[in-house]
Amino acid sequence: MRQSQRHPHVSAWLFSPWKRLFDIAVSLACLVVLGPVMLLLGFVICKTSTGTALFRQTRIGQDGRHFTLLKFRTMTVLDGTETGLFQPGETDRITPIGKLLRITKLDELPGLWNVLTGEMSLVGPRPEVPEWVEVYPDQWALAHLAKPGVTDQASIAFRNEQELLEACDDPHDCYRREILPHKLIFCREYVSNASPWGDLKILLLTMAAVLQSCLRRVGNTGEHTCCLHLPDDECGESSIPPEDNTP
Repeated sequence: MRQSQRHPHVSAWLFSPWKRLFDIAVSLACLVVLGPVMLLLGFVICKTSTGTALFRQTRIGQDGRHFTLLKFRTMTVLDGTETGLFQPGETDRITPIGKLLRITKLDELPGLWNVLTGEMSLVGPRPEVPEWVEVYPDQWALAHLAKPGVTDQASIAFRNEQELLEACDDPHDCYRREILPHKLIFCREYVSNASPWGDLKILLLTMAAVLQSCLRRVGNTGEHTCCLHLPDDECGESSIPPEDNTP
């Protein structure tokens, strides 16, 4: 039985072969066209800091399956680790080229390979590491009915997440109790209401948000907001139950 039949509140578009066909066509075209750019970026990353060009990290995908997410490395690598460790709000390890890659979202380009292989979709709930999935497992169970995406509405709303976390006294706690619950609201909204036009809208809004962030950096204006397209209770308390399973 299809997931959309077992879960009546889940959009059938998530399991449509047309969505998968769109993912394959776009990711393959982008990898071919942007291949030279990706090779150049990989070369610059390796030349400007010690470590490999790619950052690999275990994330939780559809149906709770683990997979290896690929991104361009934007931080220095800690001794004794292959993937690098990252905690919310940690910015002192970000390399100069890494800062540029994050602003332009070019660090996400290797994720197109995850899309082509079927581990991810172009649009879908952003995948998290096991640590954060364990915080709200029931809410993530709903999000994991869909393939994780390269972008989603939460990526747009929290495009300045790094700055928000830098302003927190305890970035780890702020992410767990404030940002992550809001992201899960977006996940729930997407799983229930996903559509072809909705995916196209999110892709276009993502490109517009990246351009806006680049222009804001050039203009050096201080936008620090999370009140961007938040559903239900904008910048209020999350409607997700306090199912925090971490100490």
